[in-house]
Amino acid sequence: EVLAELSRPMVGHRFPECSELIAAIVPKVQEMLYTENMIFLGTCSGTGMMEAAVRNCVRESCVSFINGAFSKRFYQIAASNGKQAIPVEIPLGHGFNAELVDQALSQHKVDAVTLVHNETSNAAMSDIYGIAGLMKEKYPDVSLLVDMVSSMGGVKLEIDKLGVDVALA
Repeated sequence: EVLAELSRPMVGHRFPECSELIAAIVPKVQEMLYTENMIFLGTCSGTGMMEAAVRNCVRESCVSFINGAFSKRFYQIAASNGKQAIPVEIPLGHGFNAELVDQALSQHKVDAVTLVHNETSNAAMSDIYGIAGLMKEKYPDVSLLVDMVSSMGGVKLEIDKLGVDVALA
């Protein structure tokens, strides 16, 4: 069955069938993420979505929380796009919590935070509910950009309740 489906011609992005497919997918993604926010579908990897988030949501500076390969990539993307990216690193295999985020943000005035919810390279999950609560309470003007590549769909993520500005996967 899978091979038969794969043998069918691809649906071109300018064809009405593509618009219909996207229109069917978006409400389901919104439901899965408990959000009424806009959903953007990209034809790129998570790295491409990281760059889009940085280019569109970081004016000048961000704190990048690093605990593995993908969070380090998020930091490198911010730096390579001309942003003042401030790395905050913890040992591999450990996740971030609100206290660590608060320590960093109390020392640096930034536009945004980059964070990987579940660091795919070593399975370290950060406390996104605690971090998001802190951000809403103490740093409401700082954008929260979160890579959720390996947790979206596998962990209950209530995007509107969290107040995450960008959730990418």
